[in-house]
Amino acid sequence: MELFASFDEQFTALAPFLFYVVIGAIVFVETGLLFGFFLPGDSVLFSAGLVAAAQGDINIVLLVTIILAAAFFGDQVGFVIGRVVGRPYLDKHTSPRMRRMIERSERFYEKTGWWAVVAAR
Repeated sequence: MELFASFDEQFTALAPFLFYVVIGAIVFVETGLLFGFFLPGDSVLFSAGLVAAAQGDINIVLLVTIILAAAFFGDQVGFVIGRVVGRPYLDKHTSPRMRRMIERSERFYEKTGWWAVVAAR
């Protein structure tokens, strides 16, 4: 846990290019890959903002652009992984009870549409 306690100190030690790459990679992995939920994304973003404010060689506009792009493309990769792998996995590895629950949730989202996603966010 010591690793996660002082992101700002660790990020300050990085060269600007490497700083952008690390922040972008963390955001991409957190939003797009299945194991990304282990990453402390909000803490990383807060620390990245602190480092950008403290150091003159970090461009905040470039940093925000990289974060937005990494989040967008990570989300798209996560969607494609779910679309390609998700249904075959669920069809093969679920019990009848789980199938009923999935069908029920699919009917719910077909009925309520994107409003349900917006309300859940």
